[in-house]
Amino acid sequence: MSKTLTIFLALTISVSLASADGLADSRVFRQLQFSTDGKYALAQDDSEIVVFSLEPLSVLYHVPADKEVLGQFTPDSREFVFVASAPKITNGPIRTPRETLRVERWSVTNPVRISSTVIPELTCGTASLSPDGRTFVCDDFNGALHIIEVSTSKEIFTKKAFASPSSKGAFEMIDLSAEETLAREKSGSLGGVMDEHGPLERTLASADFGFSPDGRYLVAIPKNAGPAIVWDIDRRNVVKSRGKIKLLSKATFNGDLFAFVAPDRLAIVLPRWQSWRKGSECWVDVVAFPTGDVVSSSELPHCPGGPSFAMARSQRPFRRATDPNLLIIDYEEVLDRGVLDSIEADSSPVTIRLAGRKARIDTCAFEFKTGRIVQSASPAFDVFGSRYVNELHPGEVGLWDIDKGLLGSIKVSSK
Repeated sequence: MSKTLTIFLALTISVSLASADGLADSRVFRQLQFSTDGKYALAQDDSEIVVFSLEPLSVLYHVPADKEVLGQFTPDSREFVFVASAPKITNGPIRTPRETLRVERWSVTNPVRISSTVIPELTCGTASLSPDGRTFVCDDFNGALHIIEVSTSKEIFTKKAFASPSSKGAFEMIDLSAEETLAREKSGSLGGVMDEHGPLERTLASADFGFSPDGRYLVAIPKNAGPAIVWDIDRRNVVKSRGKIKLLSKATFNGDLFAFVAPDRLAIVLPRWQSWRKGSECWVDVVAFPTGDVVSSSELPHCPGGPSFAMARSQRPFRRATDPNLLIIDYEEVLDRGVLDSIEADSSPVTIRLAGRKARIDTCAFEFKTGRIVQSASPAFDVFGSRYVNELHPGEVGLWDIDKGLLGSIKVSSK
């Protein structure tokens, strides 16, 4: 029996939605990332970060890490930072923190922990750590935005009502068989957040966070409420959105389709209707930050994201590669469009279900100055100069030269 995936988006108008049966994927890594000097890389799975050198290709050490927040190299490549424990709101029972929330900083070349800082206990819909490890950001159960200064463990900015705190206006995905769907429809429990016992009272629609590569600026966009917030971490003040940056606060903007490509450059994927006016499916503007003046425009080879994206990925579908000249795009390749299963026109929101829809998520890097495309066989993928890394086989990293091909591989995870 084919499963039906139902996606709810609370809007005041009818919503056209798709459903997807996720293809089996044995991939291990949530991300692969080069250091900013190109000498090292890290691989992160559900329980740890593995740091390895590229010349020679060898594992340096393994460090336990939380799966919900992606670790990263600091801008100077001397250290990497990550979160050791980060309770998260998911489509299941709301859990309060059971472990101390810590931000850790380690040396790249030696297995030495430089610091471990306890920060306020928060249960987050979305959480992110700045590249320099100075700032932790979270949207909590009540819909408030919290910006934490890691060194002092103090909150430096709070925005209440940043995102919706209730199931109304929330984003939910439920993976149910046809029988389970029918049973829950009859019982009236097909709304809100589900666990094995039925609906929960509240859920949180997550936000999208993007830090500048130097860690100075944060862009925070709620998925279902209010305008985007641009925060200057050094000056501790909100930056007024100008020029094309105002687009981030529009209701028509898909929140995760932006990325810093440099400390003073922001790439923004235009809404579909604006791209169509340019004769393209997807168009990206690179704008000066924070003025919002358009510096360059390019047509993307694929539209980032898709209905299947949230099922399988922890990374944002549109993001900067370690090489600042390239953007990484996760996109949906539809294999079977499925058939219309049912429509609930009298529900709020309107729900459309498609049965039998199948798709996979593919990944490529796009050099926006030249239009060059580098295709990856796995979503865990990064590019630096002429080289890239991806997950060659489950738990195995391949190091490639774009022109020469595979340079070598190394097993870094036993999972």
